[in-house]
Amino acid sequence: MRSRMGRVALAGLLGAGVLAATIAPAGAQAPLSVTVCHTQDIGLIDPARGVLLNELNNLWVNIYETLVSREPGGRLVPAVAESWEVKSPTEWVFKIRRGITFHDGEALNADAVKATLDRYQEKDKQRYGAVASGVKDVTVIDPYTVRITTPTPDAAFLERLFEVPILPPGYLKQVGEQGFLQKPIGSGPYRWVEWVKGSHFTLEANPKYWRGEPAVKRATFKLIPEIATRVSALKAGECDIALQVPPDLIEDVEKTGTVRIAPAESPRIIYFILYPQSTLGGGAPLNDLRVRQAINHAVDVDKIIKFILNGQAVRVATLYGRQTAGFDPEVKPYEYNPQKAKELLAQAGFPNGFTIGLDAPIGGNPNKPVEVAQAVAADLEKVGIKTQVRTLDTATYAQMKFGYKLAPILMWNWMAFEADYILYAQAHSKAQFFHYPGHTPEVDRLMEQERSELNPTKRLAVLKAIQQKVRDDAPFLVLYQQKDIFGVNKRLDWNSVPGGYLYLNTIKSR
Repeated sequence: MRSRMGRVALAGLLGAGVLAATIAPAGAQAPLSVTVCHTQDIGLIDPARGVLLNELNNLWVNIYETLVSREPGGRLVPAVAESWEVKSPTEWVFKIRRGITFHDGEALNADAVKATLDRYQEKDKQRYGAVASGVKDVTVIDPYTVRITTPTPDAAFLERLFEVPILPPGYLKQVGEQGFLQKPIGSGPYRWVEWVKGSHFTLEANPKYWRGEPAVKRATFKLIPEIATRVSALKAGECDIALQVPPDLIEDVEKTGTVRIAPAESPRIIYFILYPQSTLGGGAPLNDLRVRQAINHAVDVDKIIKFILNGQAVRVATLYGRQTAGFDPEVKPYEYNPQKAKELLAQAGFPNGFTIGLDAPIGGNPNKPVEVAQAVAADLEKVGIKTQVRTLDTATYAQMKFGYKLAPILMWNWMAFEADYILYAQAHSKAQFFHYPGHTPEVDRLMEQERSELNPTKRLAVLKAIQQKVRDDAPFLVLYQQKDIFGVNKRLDWNSVPGGYLYLNTIKSR
């Protein structure tokens, strides 16, 4: 991990590249438009209310912009902020790039940055806690310079800013939050056109985009949560890019001759949250460490990777992917050992097992979530844990998860290049989405230590200790690090990037 102390140069802007539009002579070629087969409907259009990976990867990165961007390898680099300087462990000064305007013509300047961050501090409204807790004060120094102070030293601060799209304060004041949800405005390469809930959303190119007008002039994201329907549409040429092609259908898709597969290495972890406090009840056994360890021993993850995912995943021990800062390969996953699982259940007072609910989405970011959930349920039943499996559409699933209304065992996925971002949000007792049966003050202490340690070498040692602690406490059933698999029509020149971000302005015709 690079040090964040000192001045950051402008060089190294987003490695994925932003393509200037090539305007063809009249009659030479129709303007390029693309259709994307999307896995789930959108929900969090206002960034201050929270973040879902689906929105971040496909919608936000196209209509909004942030102070920092991510290179394909994961490193955060200048974007709206052309540079920054760490004045002290809690004081950051950002220089804002001149000449950027929002889609309505309003200037993006220091006032816009301050107004955006100030919204996260509004106590009477739903706000994204991971950002709100990381900002103490924002001061405008001059029209294009802003100082941000943090409550404590924060090694993950730049990662927070990556999830803070800058919004136009004048427009927000004019239309209000509800008006903004109807027509969001950013400064990115694409402008909002429409959203037909349950059907599609459409974006069009921003002709005044500061890095150059994109080659793709119009993009329609069709909602097709059903895997078979999505793949059929891809093969039939009804969409140009399809998200989350099932691994077992890769060969079938490529046989068309018109479609190629573009897999993306990604630190996306597929796992089950073990949540004893579920409002549905039945989760009490999960309070026992031996039960949680039994669940981890009971599931044959390698078999799931081989036979359901066709090898398109890598097993991991915790919620850290191989690209996540501080990943420790020495921390090993639980071995598949159903006999050990039965012994642990008996020691915990459940020699005959128990019955518990298990929820999974039917679409979204995980590949083949229903099949994976059914395989997990089958393995658990072999050791005496009978599950009541329920599947829900992805948008409903996400809403119910954030309302703590899902079953005690629930499938989830998370992706982060920054270590703090993937665990603190669930493992610290004061985090917004705290999920950690068996939590002790030691977990909080380690989390606070890694967050405040700005020395990369010292922080790495703490991150390794956290991974071993989380593995031993077994608050989750961790499965694997998944590859994001895109199907792409060969008429397009586009390749996926680590993290699975679909930057429309990196697409052009072949």
